[in-house]
Amino acid sequence: MIHSRAIVLTQQYVSELYNFGNVTNLLDGMMETVIGFGSRSVVYAQGKKPVARMLCREYTALAPCQIARERFRERTTSDGSTTVVARLVLNRMPDAVQLLYRVSFMYVRTLNGLRVSGIHIVRDAQHEST
Repeated sequence: MIHSRAIVLTQQYVSELYNFGNVTNLLDGMMETVIGFGSRSVVYAQGKKPVARMLCREYTALAPCQIARERFRERTTSDGSTTVVARLVLNRMPDAVQLLYRVSFMYVRTLNGLRVSGIHIVRDAQHEST
């Protein structure tokens, strides 16, 4: 199956974040005005470095963890922006607790290619016990 550039980028960003805690490539792909919402609704950040710090805190709260399953869906709007939603099953070590997350990456097309304009992380705790 051939994936779009947005899905390929999202797969890379998600893998680096949740498997290794690395946000370097994601930081390079963000717009200066990026906004990020963490898994707790009161946590958000605006700007590249604050969003990167927020993502590192998100990872630290889960570490160590590994992606057990992932599924990606893409939607492009009429104004040309693209959203990729990643549905993740994370295994939190060492007790192997499975956590369900939905991470949305919002992209805009620029002269330099796709840039991340927003990130929204949601923990799907309602479905974890099913």
